[in-house]
Amino acid sequence: MIAIGKDSTNRTNEPIPESKNKVFNHPVPNLPMHQLYVLQPPPNKKMKVQFNAVIQKSLWKWEEGKSLVYIRFGHIMLGDWEFDIGPCILHRDAGGGFYTVRYDMSIDSDFIKSLRIGLPYKYTVYSPLIKVTKHQYECLHGAPPFECANTNRLLKVPKEKIVPGGFYRQFDTMILPDTKTKTTKGTVKKLFDLISLAEPNDPTASTIPTPAMMRCKCMEIHLQPTREILLSGSFKAKLDVSINGCVSLFRCVFLQWVEYRGDENRWEVPDIGSFLIDWIEALLVILNKQQSHAVTSAVLLACCLFKLNQIFNVPFSNEFRVALLQAMSLSITNGEKELEFLMSMIGESSEAKNFVIIVLVHYLRAVVKLQKPENAIVIVNALPLYHFLCYFSLPNQPTYISLHNITWGDAFLMIEMLKSTLKFITG
Repeated sequence: MIAIGKDSTNRTNEPIPESKNKVFNHPVPNLPMHQLYVLQPPPNKKMKVQFNAVIQKSLWKWEEGKSLVYIRFGHIMLGDWEFDIGPCILHRDAGGGFYTVRYDMSIDSDFIKSLRIGLPYKYTVYSPLIKVTKHQYECLHGAPPFECANTNRLLKVPKEKIVPGGFYRQFDTMILPDTKTKTTKGTVKKLFDLISLAEPNDPTASTIPTPAMMRCKCMEIHLQPTREILLSGSFKAKLDVSINGCVSLFRCVFLQWVEYRGDENRWEVPDIGSFLIDWIEALLVILNKQQSHAVTSAVLLACCLFKLNQIFNVPFSNEFRVALLQAMSLSITNGEKELEFLMSMIGESSEAKNFVIIVLVHYLRAVVKLQKPENAIVIVNALPLYHFLCYFSLPNQPTYISLHNITWGDAFLMIEMLKSTLKFITG
């Protein structure tokens, strides 16, 4: 197994040659012999970083009760690739032999702020059934600029999170072994047949997914708890906090950073956006059949996509925009409860409410611009939520008025295109 050479400045991580005389003595974690200062900060400097990754036990010959996952960091204050920090926990069984790996770390915010490009790191796996002379680093298959032992993950915490009391979640890709591999060929759609243990013509080789398929599978696994929350309505945080959390997850899946010889490199793969849209479309089909919380879930998704699309190119179709706007519409039978739940999630934050209005107007304009008569009812059904959020009208009023007497609010919404779209139902 190739080990990473230490370098306190992170300018280079040269590999140490393997020993020719291999003695398989089941290596054990190399834990720090003393407390690391940056991991024991005073309360007025402490922030938290949570690492989340995905592992498939069979690839690592996992032995229950004996196999462990740790993290090693490429900085002298954290052992300079020598110390194992952890252990990580197997947080959740994601099905199909996949598990989520998690490690919560308290760290000095000033230390994170001082890093030049970020903090290089790698997961290390200890499994007695793997015959290696030393600990086994993960291998970042397909990572730029070169797929080799000297390519490391890179933690880049957003500036707004680097504050005392700050909390940042890092969502990583699969933890894969450095082994002889063959990459599966296929499309993003084939997500449940990703990894087999060995090729028939080479029992020592493992088959791994392409980077796009791997990233999509990780997204699916990391999004499982989010999906359950959106479908059940069991939100644990206010709307703005939930939106920021989802966007952080999406950003990590769209873009991973890696470090090679002291330089940072973007690790982006194609087809992620189309998979995300497929995932949301399937969710919207279910949400459109539910009540009370479905509007809030759709609003959260719309807000996340609006933010994400400002950073990455997400391939929205016109049909998708219509479906999303439809899911954000208050129903006739249960609109009161839907609005009440949404307002409770927004809370007292005027900033959060204004952002929801901006997003709702964005999708309204997009659907209006299509000028399709079949979208008229979708547009009309979406307007009450817009009016109630802007206080242009009050909910649950007993009287009905003509469309000509409605205060439309944003002049850009009630433009000629909307008038012509509504013409066939208003006469």
